[in-house]
Formats: sequence, structure tokens, C-alpha cells
Amino acid sequence: MTDIKIFKSDQVGGSVTMISAFQARIVIDYGKSVQAAYLEDDNNIDWDKVDAVFFTSYNMDHIGRFDVIPENVSVYMSSISYFVLYKHYEKHKNRPALKRLENNINIYFLNNRETVTVKDISVTPYIVDNSAFWSFMFLIKTPGKTILYTGGFRDQDMIDKIPPGKEGVPKIIYTIENEIKKDTAKTIDALIIEGTAVGAGQAFPGYTACQMSDKLERLLIDHRYIFAVVSPTDADTLYVFQKTANKMEIYQDIGLYVDDTAMEYLKAYESTTLSYFSENRYWNKTDRILMNRIYSWGQTYPVIKNGNGKKPVKKFIEQRKMMRENGFMMIMTKVDEELLEEFADLNPVYIYAMSPEYVKQQSGDEAYGEQMADFCKRHNVIDMHLEEHAYPDLVASVIECVNPVEAIMPIHTNNPEAFRDLSIRKELKKKIRIERKVSSADKERLYKLNEAAADYYSRSLWKQAGKKGLDFLALWEITDNTIKGYGLGYAGKGKDSIVKYLKEKGFSEREIVMAGLACNVEGEEITDRFHNRIMFPIKDRYRRIVGFAGRAVGDGNPKYEITPSSPIFEKDKTLFGIWADQTQNEDYMIVCDEYMTALVFRQLELGFPVVPCSWDGFPSDQDHIIRKCSGNVVLCIGNENLGKEKSEQIRRYYSHARILVISPYSNPVEYIWGEGKKALEKKINKAIKAY
Repeated sequence: MTDIKIFKSDQVGGSVTMISAFQARIVIDYGKSVQAAYLEDDNNIDWDKVDAVFFTSYNMDHIGRFDVIPENVSVYMSSISYFVLYKHYEKHKNRPALKRLENNINIYFLNNRETVTVKDISVTPYIVDNSAFWSFMFLIKTPGKTILYTGGFRDQDMIDKIPPGKEGVPKIIYTIENEIKKDTAKTIDALIIEGTAVGAGQAFPGYTACQMSDKLERLLIDHRYIFAVVSPTDADTLYVFQKTANKMEIYQDIGLYVDDTAMEYLKAYESTTLSYFSENRYWNKTDRILMNRIYSWGQTYPVIKNGNGKKPVKKFIEQRKMMRENGFMMIMTKVDEELLEEFADLNPVYIYAMSPEYVKQQSGDEAYGEQMADFCKRHNVIDMHLEEHAYPDLVASVIECVNPVEAIMPIHTNNPEAFRDLSIRKELKKKIRIERKVSSADKERLYKLNEAAADYYSRSLWKQAGKKGLDFLALWEITDNTIKGYGLGYAGKGKDSIVKYLKEKGFSEREIVMAGLACNVEGEEITDRFHNRIMFPIKDRYRRIVGFAGRAVGDGNPKYEITPSSPIFEKDKTLFGIWADQTQNEDYMIVCDEYMTALVFRQLELGFPVVPCSWDGFPSDQDHIIRKCSGNVVLCIGNENLGKEKSEQIRRYYSHARILVISPYSNPVEYIWGEGKKALEKKINKAIKAY
């Protein structure tokens, strides 16, 4: 069982991901939206069932609701995220949150490529290039799935955060190819990927680091005096300003001055980096020297205020004289009106190097936002900030590089549909899963659509075009009564037969695709999902058709195809026939290997519910449902395509299950045809009485 639930995937900021396995449940990121609104779906997070929360970065839309996480829930973050979080709650005087941080209550630090195990879920963090310093993406493994969660990422050109010789390779691509793929022998089943800038047009413009450095250098040459408002949490912007100022100081004596907050953060960044690269076993000596040089912050001067310190007057006068004579680049983390007034006669350049969200009053800190907006309004500021997000080309490259087997799940994006416009292969576009907001009326439409589709498939089976399907069912000795009783049907070879029929019935292409009966590929008309298959309608407990399973007629591949998850259907949480007969003895449930086998068993009227369950992805969510529905399971395991190791796994999982031994026959249906109903009933009773 692996369940992925994403809250607010279709907004920028504030997306929350919950991953559940058999034993453990974890939450990844728990922050505020960029509009500072709490998630509407908070009630769906039952903290009593959550084991741990993992934070990818210290950006507030990822970590901003740390204070509402119960203390008994373990929290994992980087050491620098801990520092930033502490400063945040110190500023806002949040005593309960500070107390938890000070006492280190169930708080643990993450390190690059060091795996954390929470029951049956493992999480391995990898450093990724992000607007937040020391951010992570996560490789998550459950008993049934391998998931890559990118977190926020981008590709800045100022720092080669990879070994020499690999210049020009985006950090995230290098990490996936050279670290993640080496650390896991398995393919990645699902990719959960941030796409803030996908489909956003020019909503998130910004400089590359080299562009910013070049412009700063020209400004310093032309003007010599610069005030810049920079967020203390934006390590890379601080780095660009510091390196540019140090370069200018070499030949023009222009120095970099910072306020107390900026200096405190710079020391924290340098300390974190140096300690990490001195100890981490994954970096060789050359790499450590490289990274130490990159994040060595060089000569930076704390600005001296008149009146602070033991000998303020002399130091203050000396510093001000040097600043006026040599020039300066002054970094402020908040607007210092006294300092601005002091140097107003020099006609300095004013730079706003923070996120546009503050000026737009979308930061979640109204007072700070008002201060920034007022600063920009009163001064002729130059807006200059680094690119904060990965642009579409890089997002597409990551998707192609990962090449997930099952699903691509966009998060942190106002336009998830734009992922279908990315330059990726068609087969990858089919794997894009978008969480859509649907009303109860929309769901009712899908139920009606499925009813109409079931009727079409059923009638198709009895027509000349369906003869191949009827002949196939006859080979399995399926009677007409069974066919009609379970609503079996047939999907023929037509490219868009069901699509045309449903459109004639008044359903839109969007609804047909949403129900999972058609495939939608960019630049092409939608086409039928199912071809040349026996169709099994899958119903929920209210007898509504929620999806379909299609069994290939003959040697088609895959043998079974099931409609993808939709607003009314979660394929791993619903079983064909499980709600069919409430009159049966539900003290026991017979579990067999496929739909056709279940149909043969049900046709015998054994008096027990019979459900199919594929062992391919064992253990799956369906196994969890079976255990939940019936305490007494009779497993009918064939020898065909099931090795000894898998058989033992299944038996251990269903520790109290009765085992129906059918050897020397290779599958249950052959046993029935060879020995008959009475022999099967005898075996079932023997298996039950054995416990």
C-alpha cells in the first residue's frame, strides 16, 4: 500500500504532500501559501496518524506552520532551517514554537544522502539548488513504490555546486544522474515536481547570478554608492553581492557593509557549509576545497551605528570616512531610514533585491511588506532579484531524466495543465496526474458517464464486432447469466468508438478524459483507452460504476489495464466484486490472482465473496483493503508466474490466511476444470478447518 495525497497542488506555495504506507505516514512540507492563507484541507490531516514531517527548505511556504505540528510528531529539517525558523519565531515572539526548538523536542537534522527510516518508509535527502540555502529533494521508498520529491529547485550559473569538469550541468540533473540513480537500484515510480514557473509566462522574471553580478559591477563603477535591501535568508543573492563587492575592493577599495542581521546569517551559512564539507563522506578532497571556496564569504564589514559599542565615536567616524572616500555597497535586511538619510547627499543607487511578493503584500508579513512597498515608492529603486524558480526547459529536463514509470505529479503551480505543454515525450505526458477541483455535480456526471459507457460496452459484446470477446469468455466457460450479471462488455479495435458515443450522449471531452476512458496527448484528438478487451465494470459500495478493468483478449500486453485514478475512483482502493453480494458469508473471503479467475469462482456459487488481487505490486493498497474487509482470508495462489520468494512474502503478510493448495495444477481455473466444484469446496473447507 502506498497512498500519495497532495493538498493544494494547484497553487503557488503552501502545497502539502502526505505519503502513507502500511505502517507509517509522513508529511512533506507544511507551510503557508504565498497569500499567507491556511490550507482549506487541514482537517484531512489526522495528526494522530502522522509519524513524521520532513521539510525541504526554510522558505515559509514550505516550513511556515511548524508551530501547529504536535510535539509527538517527529520533525526532520536541515540545521540551517532550524536556525532560520528559530529567528522567525523569535521575531514574532511565538513562545510555544521557540520552546520546542530550544528543547529540541522530536527535532532531527537531515544530512545529504543520509537515509532516515520511519517504520516502513525511508527518506534520503539530496542537496538541491534552491533560493533557500541548503535545501533538499527527497528519495522516498515504501514497500511498494519509489518516489522522488524535488522540492523547489532552479539552476543558477554563479556557483558550480558540482565537481570540476561538469560545468554547465544543472545541479539537479547532476544529482539525479550521479547520486540518486546510483543510490537506488530501482526505477522511480512517481515524480512529485515543483512547477511554479511552468505556464506562468513572465510572472517570475529574474536575473541569473552572472547577469546580476555584471550589473552590480557597472553600477559600482558609475555610482560607487549603493544601498540594497536583501533578504537575510537569500544566501545566493548575498553571495553575489559579496563576491562582486570583494572584486571591486581589489582595485577600487569599494567595501561591502552589512547590518547585524545579515552578518548573523552570513556566519551561519559559512559555518554550516564548512562543517558539512569537512566531514561529509560523499565528497573527496578536491570537492571539499571547491565548495569551501564557493561559500567562503570573504571580507564583509558590519556597519557601525553611532552609540553602540564601547568606543563608538572613533570607530563610527573612521568607518564613515572610509565609506565616503572609497565608496560602498550597503546591504540592509530592513530599511534603515537613519542610514539612508545620512548618505542622501551622495545620491546613492537604491536596489530592491527581494521577492516581488513583499511589495505586492503577499508575503504573509504585512508590516514588513508595507515597509518594502514604501521604500520602493519613495526611492527610484532598481528591482534586481535572482531567478527563484526552475523554468519550463529545466522542468522538462528533470522529467525526462527521471523518466518515472507511473506518475508525474505537479505541485506549487497555478497552472498544472501547462505541464502538458512541456517539451517531453508523449508517453510521459500520459503520466501527468493533475489534482482537479470537482464539485458533487461533476462527480454525478462521471457516474452517469460510466453507466453510459458500461451500457455501450455491454451491447458491443453481443454484436458481431464483439464475437471475439464472446469466444474468449466461452473458452473460460463463462455463462451468459454471469456475463449479464456482472455487466461484462467488450471494447473493440476502434480508435475513438467510446469517445464518439459518449460525446453523442452529451458528455464533454474533458469529462471523458477525467473518467479515464480516453487518452489526451498534446496536439492530437483524444482516443479510446481500451482496445480489444473484455470490460469489467468496477463498482463502489453504493453500486455505482466508478471505473473499468479491461482484460486483453488473447496475448495482449498488458494483460489487464485499469482506468487511472479519477475524482470518483482510486484504483488501488477498490476491488472488483467486493460489494457484489451482501448475502454471502463474509466471515471468509477468497482471494485469487485475476479477474477471470474470480469470475469462474463466483460462477460456482461457493457462498463466499471472491475478489481478484494482482500480486505483481505486492504488497499493494488492495491487499490492505482485503485485510480490512475480512479477518479470514483464503488465498488461492497458483504456481504460474509466482516464485517461491513472492509466495512466502504473501503468506507472511496474510499471517492468519488459509492457504488453498492447488498443485499440481498451475492455476486455480485448471484445478476446477480438472477436479470439479466439489473437490474445490472440500479443499476450501479443509483450509478453513486447518486453523
